[in-house]
Amino acid sequence: MSATGPGWAVAGRWDPHVHLLSGAAWCCSVDCSPAAVRSVGEIVARVREAAAHVAPGAWVRAVGYDEAALAEQRHPTRDDLDRAAPRHPVRLQHRTGHLSVLSSEALRRCGIGESTDEPPGAAIERDLASGRLTGVLVQMEDRLSACIPPLGEAELRAGFRRMADRCAAGGVTGVVDASHTNDTAALALIERLAEEAPWLAVRAMIGGAAAGALRPREVPPRMRAGWAKVMLRELGEDRVEPVVPRAEGLVEWCRELAARGWAVAVHAVSESAVRAAAAALEHAPRPGRLPHRIEHAAVCPPDVARRIAAAGIQVVSNPLFLWENGGRYLQTVPRPLQPWLYDVGGMLALGVKVRAGSDLPVAWPNVPASVYAAATRRSRHGSVVPGRGLDARRAWRIHPFRPRTRAWWDRPPRGPDGLPDPSARVLRVEVDGVVAWRAGEGVRA
Repeated sequence: MSATGPGWAVAGRWDPHVHLLSGAAWCCSVDCSPAAVRSVGEIVARVREAAAHVAPGAWVRAVGYDEAALAEQRHPTRDDLDRAAPRHPVRLQHRTGHLSVLSSEALRRCGIGESTDEPPGAAIERDLASGRLTGVLVQMEDRLSACIPPLGEAELRAGFRRMADRCAAGGVTGVVDASHTNDTAALALIERLAEEAPWLAVRAMIGGAAAGALRPREVPPRMRAGWAKVMLRELGEDRVEPVVPRAEGLVEWCRELAARGWAVAVHAVSESAVRAAAAALEHAPRPGRLPHRIEHAAVCPPDVARRIAAAGIQVVSNPLFLWENGGRYLQTVPRPLQPWLYDVGGMLALGVKVRAGSDLPVAWPNVPASVYAAATRRSRHGSVVPGRGLDARRAWRIHPFRPRTRAWWDRPPRGPDGLPDPSARVLRVEVDGVVAWRAGEGVRA
């Protein structure tokens, strides 16, 4: 770290778990995040304003709401969205990316009605008294994405630029896209969008369904991450299955992907999903230098962590979620599970190889806040989630640096105790000693 020149320099960091197409789309949508709205009424006002600027019948996309941060402490409903934009189909996505609220016209266009069956692992919410759909749809994002017209490439390019600015401001100079829906067409689109921020190194996983017909060398080298992504969904009663059903089961699917040369990255959040992922990856041969990965491992008891460590599996955790949501976790996560929640310190102590990612756009890259939360388990509002913290040096180390890049911060990112100020922001980014991005200016020629 250097204190010469304007600002303080620290190596730029990789974010090993992001979703670039979702992030670019987020930046083209109505912002309904807790930083922007505090009530259902404010969501209605923002959607109404956006609808006034698009043609009747055109889709209105809104993103980022969190019912726990709204004054009403509830999800918005189709009636709220109908009131905001009666002449438009509206989709309002939850900040987690796993839930959407649709207006009545949006439900009609997506073919979802009172008689629609719930897909496995999904939920279509109904009013308890009348049985009428509320518009709240849980774990149906793939179906909705298939029936809602995608944004055009020009819009996504503009969104990608704004998204890349937020990466730079948070200290990130390289990203790995971890979307399970990635196929060769998605990778080609991401590669084209990445032209908008040439200073940002971009790699991408391939979805497990597409990886079965490919080998890693068939992915363009500039984009090649080397992992095939498998998504698990909860079926209740501690049962999980891959989002893309496989007759041979998760264990055999992971073996098959490894045999084709892929390291496997399994999305697993709950304890039951983490156990299933560990059991599958234990039996998958390691195809090369890359380790198999478990993404999130939100609840990882010590006995599972020991198995993960023994198998050489890497975990990409999200300590930034503790910073963003710590107070809510204290209210909603059962007390016995809280010490295992994004338990970076506990997993490292048991020998697990851990890296930290943001899960953009669920949370936006913020290296200082992620380091701080990994070390202290403290949220932005001061709540402390029980569990094992880290010393500052190890908290920095789980955020891998990208060689030959430097982020220049507006204040010393490390205090006397080694911990950063979570509010620090990047002034500029250098690649090979040349300024490639500057706050307020974006990409430099």
